Amino acid sequence: MTAYGEHIRLGNKLVEQNKVWDAIHEFEAATKANPGTIEGYITLAKLYDNQTRFKEMFDNARRAVVNDTESSRGREVLAMANLRLNNTDEALRQVQMAITLDPLNSEAHNLLGYINEFKFSKVDQAEKEYRKALELNRLNTRALVNLGQLLERHRENYKEAEALYKEAIASDDDDAEAHRALGHLLYAIKGDYTGAEKEIRKAIELSPANARLHSELGNILASDKARLEESEKELKKGIELNASQDTRGVPHYLMANFLLRQRGRIDEAEREYRKALEADDKYFEAMVDLADLLVEHRKIYDESNELYLKALKLNPKNAEAHFGLATIKERLFKDPHGAEAELRAALAISPKFAAAHDALGQVQEKFQGKLGDARESYKLALAADPSYAPALYHLGLINWQKFKAEKKLNEAKADLEKACALDPKTSTYTTALACLLSTEFKDHKKAKELLEQSTRINYADSDAHYRLGMLLIEKFGQRKAGEQEIKTAYEQNPNDKDIKAAYERFVR
Repeated sequence: MTAYGEHIRLGNKLVEQNKVWDAIHEFEAATKANPGTIEGYITLAKLYDNQTRFKEMFDNARRAVVNDTESSRGREVLAMANLRLNNTDEALRQVQMAITLDPLNSEAHNLLGYINEFKFSKVDQAEKEYRKALELNRLNTRALVNLGQLLERHRENYKEAEALYKEAIASDDDDAEAHRALGHLLYAIKGDYTGAEKEIRKAIELSPANARLHSELGNILASDKARLEESEKELKKGIELNASQDTRGVPHYLMANFLLRQRGRIDEAEREYRKALEADDKYFEAMVDLADLLVEHRKIYDESNELYLKALKLNPKNAEAHFGLATIKERLFKDPHGAEAELRAALAISPKFAAAHDALGQVQEKFQGKLGDARESYKLALAADPSYAPALYHLGLINWQKFKAEKKLNEAKADLEKACALDPKTSTYTTALACLLSTEFKDHKKAKELLEQSTRINYADSDAHYRLGMLLIEKFGQRKAGEQEIKTAYEQNPNDKDIKAAYERFVR
C-alpha cells in the first residue's frame, strides 16, 4: 500500500473512533503524500468543520475543487465552507453548481434546503429540498434531522419530526445532532425530561466541546429546582464554548430563559436575548421571548410590537407572536376586537394553547360582556392544560361572582384552591379565595390566614391589605391592626375608591 493509501486507511479508522484530531493529522499527511487528491481534501475539510476551524475547512475544500472543477462533492463542501464564513451568495452558487454536476447528490440537496430555510426564510422550498435529499438517500442523517427540525419549528408536526430523529439515530447512532434534536423534542414538546437528558448526554459524549449541547443540557436540568446550580454551570459552559462556534445564538437564548424564569434576573436576561438576536437576526423564538419580557417587565410596547410582527413574518404560524400582539392591542391600543382577532389566530394555529383560551375569556368577560362565552373559554383552557392556574382562578371568580344563581360556590372554591396550590406565590389567588371563604362560607378564620399569607407573599398587594384590614375590624374587633392594614393599602393605592372610602372612614 502507498503512503497515501496508508494515511487514508488510518485516518478513516480514527474517524470511526471519534478521534478527530488524530484523524486530521493522518489526512494532512495523506494530502502531502498526494497533493492531487480530491477525497483527501474533502474529508479533511469536513473534519475541520467538525472542529469549527472554518478557515482551514475553506482552504481544503477549495483545493479539492481546484484538483477537480467538476467534482459535485467538492463543490458541495466548498458551498458549506462559504456558508460557515457567512458568504451566503457564493455558498448558494456553489451548491447549485454541485446539483447541476450531479442531480443525484443527496448532500447537496440537503445543503440547498438548509440555505433556503435559514438564509432566505423559504420554508416550503427548504422542505422540498430536504425531502428530495431523502428520496435520493434515505440514510442521509443530516437531511433527516434538518427536515425533522423544520417540521417541528414551522409545521408543529411533532410526530413525524420524532420519527425522523429516531430514523437518523438508527442510521447513525454516533450522530450527535440527531441525539440533540430528539432530546430537545422530548423535553420541549413531550415533557419527558428523563429521556431528554439521556439523549443530550449521549450527544455530549459524542461531541464534548459542542456549545449548544451543554446549553440544551442546562435547559433540561433547569426543570428540577434541586439542580439549578448544575443547570447554570452547563449554560455558562455553553456560552464559553459558543464564542468559537456557529450556534445561531442558541446558548445565549437558553441562558436568557434560565435567567428570566429561574432566577428572575431581568436585566441579564434581556442582554442575553439581544445577544442571541445579534448572532441570528432571524431567531424568531428569541424575538418573541424578548418582546414578552419587554411587555411584562418594562412596559415597552412599540419595540415589542415590531418584534412580534417580525417574528410572524419569519414564521406566520407562530402562535406565541399572535398572543403577544393580542396583549399589545388590548393594553396599548385599547382594541379588544383586535385582541380577539389575534387570539383566535393563535388558537387556529395551536388549538390547545391554554393561555390564549384564557386571555380570550378575559376579553369576552371584561370588554364584551359575553359571560357564557368567557366561561367556555376558561373551560377550554383547562381542557388544554388542567394545571393552568390563571384559568382556574378566572373560572372560579366568574362562577362565584357572575353566575350566583347557578350556586356553583363549591366548584368556585375548588377551582380557587387548586389555583392557589399550583401557584402559591401569586397573592391574587389567595386573596380571592379568602374573600370567597369569608363572604360565602363565613369561614373568617381561614380567610384571615389567607389574607395574611397574601401580604407576606406580596407586600405590594393593596387589595389584600384592604380586605385584611376590613376583616380585622368587622369580624375580629381588632380596630388598631385593621386601621394599619387599611393605611398601608391607601399608601399603595390611594386612587382605589373602596380603599379610599375605608381609609376616610376608619383612619382619618
